[in-house]
Amino acid sequence: MQFSKPLPQFDPRSVPVQGIDDHLEWVKPDHLKPESLRRRFANPPIWTPEHSVEKKFENREPAAAAVLIPLVMRDELMLLLTQRTTNLSTHSGQVALPGGRTDATDVDASDTALR
Repeated sequence: MQFSKPLPQFDPRSVPVQGIDDHLEWVKPDHLKPESLRRRFANPPIWTPEHSVEKKFENREPAAAAVLIPLVMRDELMLLLTQRTTNLSTHSGQVALPGGRTDATDVDASDTALR
């Protein structure tokens, strides 16, 4: 994809912290190592989605979507995020996970998450 001008560089560390989840249980460092994560993802816990109803969405069919959660081990485990281009009609310039709503041309959920 070609852009008419270079995209601005974005450093997520420059965004002010709005809250810290101190109420959540601490994750032990050895649980964040690649082999531990592989075991965890191979046997995920049972999950029930939370539903919150907003008036503008209450009669809308759910959209098929998929995202990639790219975990990278550098000095420590890191999550890679993307910044959406500024010329999009929705969510332009936002920081997001790769993927999103499924397009008609996507073969499957993996295809959606990888684009």
